[in-house]
Order: sequence, then C-alpha cells, then structure tokens
Amino acid sequence: MVVYSVFRMSNEASKATTEAAKGIDASVKRLENLFEKLYSDTFSMMKETVSDMRKHI
Repeated sequence: MVVYSVFRMSNEASKATTEAAKGIDASVKRLENLFEKLYSDTFSMMKETVSDMRKHI
C-alpha cells in the first residue's frame, strides 16, 4: 500500500511539473515575441533617426 501511495504521489507531481513546464513555455514564447517586436521597433526608430540626421546635415 505504501508503494502504491508513493507511486501515486510521484505520478501527480510529474503531471503538475508537466503542466508548469507548459505554462513556462507559453510565457517564454510570449516574451520572445514581445522582445522581437520591441527590437524591430527600436531598430526602425534608430534607422529613421539616422536617416533624418543625414538629411539635415
């Protein structure tokens, strides 16, 4: 009976860990998309700024 109880607790912990990993993966993907967008926007702004500075010089 003790062995079954340990197995059951281990199985439940494994399922909880799997669910947590899925949540972390989804969060990481959202952060990657956000940083990619921020990087792209920042690069575009810098490019426009440099182009404007060149026109004024």
